[in-house]
Amino acid sequence: MKKSLLATLVAGSILGWAAVASADQTPLVPAPDGKFIGNVTFVTEYWARGLRQTNPGVGAVQGSIEYDHPSGVYLGAWGSNSQVTNSPRDPTSRTASAEMDFSAGYRSAFAFDDKATYDVGLIYYYYPGVSKAKYNFDWVDAMAKVGYDFGFAAPSLKLLVSPNMQYESGNAEYIALDVAIPVGAYFTVTPHAGYQMVDKNDRYGTPDYADYSLSVGTNVAGLDMALTYITTDRKKVDTFAGLTNQAVCGNSGCDGWVFSVGKTF
Repeated sequence: MKKSLLATLVAGSILGWAAVASADQTPLVPAPDGKFIGNVTFVTEYWARGLRQTNPGVGAVQGSIEYDHPSGVYLGAWGSNSQVTNSPRDPTSRTASAEMDFSAGYRSAFAFDDKATYDVGLIYYYYPGVSKAKYNFDWVDAMAKVGYDFGFAAPSLKLLVSPNMQYESGNAEYIALDVAIPVGAYFTVTPHAGYQMVDKNDRYGTPDYADYSLSVGTNVAGLDMALTYITTDRKKVDTFAGLTNQAVCGNSGCDGWVFSVGKTF
């Protein structure tokens, strides 16, 4: 089946949390006989929703596998090394060295137009080895995504909602708009804008914020490559929700460049 332009979104991921985790190779409509899709990707830094998940200059090796049933139902798993620290409200010292995401959902095209697609599902984010932290690293998102492939551009809008975000920071919503734009025969440019809202900002470690990125992706000898610039409207140091001079981004800054190379099979 010919891959939809929507499936070339460089700044997304199969599971929705890792904004620059891997190229999104998930088909937007189910394969006629069902199939497994796997991906292995190396990124120079792991970012998600405008937040570093590894220290500056520390790369990540990431892998995913997903089964797509002909009905549109899918099951997926994704993993990566990480360096995620605990909540600023947590007196213990914990760092998650790995992240594993598990997803289940349903995706298809709308009956009125096969270029209009939707995807709904659940995602569980699991951080092994940090169970003794005061606040839980793990959480669950409900996800809804719609998109349309115009040919010259393929916008998609995604909403992620959690009843209890990471570090038990309460209700949270993340909304993101991505637009995949083909440039010539070999490149895809993908601007992205997102906004994260969290109920208990002091536990989450940052005030509500917007994140932006711009990716240029291509395929060379069967390898998916992308260069992405990421930034947010956060401050390096901020005072919010009872936290004074909190190191939101720290000396590493609130923006960065990421190069990724991956293989889908």
